[in-house]
Amino acid sequence: MALNRVRTGAVAWSVVVTALVGGADLASKDFFDNTKVWPVHFTFTAEQYGGLKPVRKVGSVAGERLSGFQAPDGLRNGITGSQGLHFEYVHASVSVGDVALKDVAVRYKGNGTYRRGVQYGKVSFKTDLNKYVAGQKLADNTKLNFNNSVSDVSWMNEALGYRLYRDAGVPAARTSYARVFVTVPGQFNRAYQGLYVIVEDLDDRFAEQHFGNKDGVFFKPVIPTPFQYLGEDWKKYNQIYDPKRTPTEQEKRRVIDLSRLVTNGDDAAFTARVGEFVDLDEFARYMAVTVWLTSYDGILDSGQNYYLYLDAKTQKFQFLPWDLDRAFGQFGIFRGNAQTVNILEPWLGENRFLQRIFRVAAFRKLYLEHLDAFSKTIFKPERFGPQVDAIAAAVRPAIVEESAVLLGRFDAAVAGKTMPDTLDRNFGLPHIPIKTFVAGRWRSVVEQLERAYMIRSTR
Repeated sequence: MALNRVRTGAVAWSVVVTALVGGADLASKDFFDNTKVWPVHFTFTAEQYGGLKPVRKVGSVAGERLSGFQAPDGLRNGITGSQGLHFEYVHASVSVGDVALKDVAVRYKGNGTYRRGVQYGKVSFKTDLNKYVAGQKLADNTKLNFNNSVSDVSWMNEALGYRLYRDAGVPAARTSYARVFVTVPGQFNRAYQGLYVIVEDLDDRFAEQHFGNKDGVFFKPVIPTPFQYLGEDWKKYNQIYDPKRTPTEQEKRRVIDLSRLVTNGDDAAFTARVGEFVDLDEFARYMAVTVWLTSYDGILDSGQNYYLYLDAKTQKFQFLPWDLDRAFGQFGIFRGNAQTVNILEPWLGENRFLQRIFRVAAFRKLYLEHLDAFSKTIFKPERFGPQVDAIAAAVRPAIVEESAVLLGRFDAAVAGKTMPDTLDRNFGLPHIPIKTFVAGRWRSVVEQLERAYMIRSTR
């Protein structure tokens, strides 16, 4: 891939970092900090760098193809995978701060962000530190994601979006930032790629930290109507739910049984039994934040960009956010007023799972109570201004070095100015800055809650 934004040489730069990476001795809480920007340097041989280019693979689909994002069986889902493109890991060296990591597995990542990243010469990376060297890790992490943020002019949707989920009691990835450089001897030396968002991976370590065990299984669904019954053959479910390890027969059974209940169960059975399969309080918290953020590049519309975790102890599904670069109403394909989205029927099109669970009184009560409580605490607009300004102070020097155009858009976003010149990044609609979005969204949700409680009190 051509690096059409290469900048080399020594550049004076003031980095907001209070400590250099200390290897395995560095606590994750010190590494994941939204006001830290870590210098990260990838080094590839020419052969390794060439191996990053996606390869085309063909395959079949077991059963009906239910999503445009569904790839052939065995391939990675998403718009890129659905076209038969597959990313292979290559060997590389990576330094983070003063820590040099040898023989690290690196591949490209992303779907829409990959396609746009190719245009801009700035592609996201996924790293697996111990794929080739057993036990190698950084700040107790064996996998890290470096997201190019090409769809987010503020570079903050993921950092502040994941934080909001965590503040709401939903397990969610932590983030920090990186100035990323790439070296390929004989081609370019320390070519500056720009500012990236580092995102924690959802893996066994994450599960043990948040659920007290790592015996459960992660799924990454890609289906607009989750838990649609497809029969008793697991092969019809496997690619759609994309389990991150081979599920046991019992774990397969939980997906199939919940799907049967959602699709075929009558209202009484669904109401009585859905709590056996879904952690209703956690899902109410997850949905409260998702709806407030009007995050439509996920369960509310496209059916991708979230994880399910089936807890081995409770045998219940929990919902976890992922790919939040278009949070805070930045998914223009929605074509509605992102700040006034209906909190009682927020999904687009037919979504039998959401339609049914929102009619369950126990869930609806939890959902509205969490929206109400969060509107008085973590959703208050005045909380976001200081968060935006703190991150801006930390990351702006890296953006100065990356692009004058991007810097202008970034400064406007931080100031809360709507930017019509970002139409290409938001499906033809202006980018609404975070400070502006949260003020309007908060007012709308509070007004809708007042109406919802008034309706309930008159029944």
